[in-house]
Amino acid sequence: MAGGGSARRTAESAIEAELDRIGQWEAFLNVPSLKSRLMSRYIYEHWFLAHLYFDDLPVGKYFELVRSRTPPGQPIDLIVTRRPFEDPGVSRVYYRLRPVTATLVSKTHMPYALNPARMARFQSWFIDEPYRVTTLPSHQPEVAGNPFVAFEQLPVRSRYRMMLDEAQFTVMGFIKGRSAVARWR
Repeated sequence: MAGGGSARRTAESAIEAELDRIGQWEAFLNVPSLKSRLMSRYIYEHWFLAHLYFDDLPVGKYFELVRSRTPPGQPIDLIVTRRPFEDPGVSRVYYRLRPVTATLVSKTHMPYALNPARMARFQSWFIDEPYRVTTLPSHQPEVAGNPFVAFEQLPVRSRYRMMLDEAQFTVMGFIKGRSAVARWR
């Protein structure tokens, strides 16, 4: 029994660390500037099938990036659409990390590590880069369904760097995407 308190403190520390990482990423993805909101939409449309994990914490817990009507700090009010680029039906979307509770299966499991280095790269590519976002793209199918139109305000170099940085994940998305989209519907 002497070790029970130690195990409980270790578990509590792990939960605190996990909540801290979730808070950092949700804060990063929900900055209210147009530049940040466009970056977050771009990231969401690439990660919506990902099983996100924090690579500095014990392996085994995965999260999914979802759109919510509620900001961080409140319970997630999930926005459900058939495709990730469809109109969310609200004026402001919040990007939230939600634990994956479904059984992981190889044909749809697409792990993607979150860490401070990745966040710093996104910060440099999409936020620190000198460009202006004047308006967010429409969710009309002819705009939202074409990423070259929807994200034309994002620097081409930044989009290219993100795609190059996560080439393995992108290819895995093409390979596993059909099965994953079927589960997502």
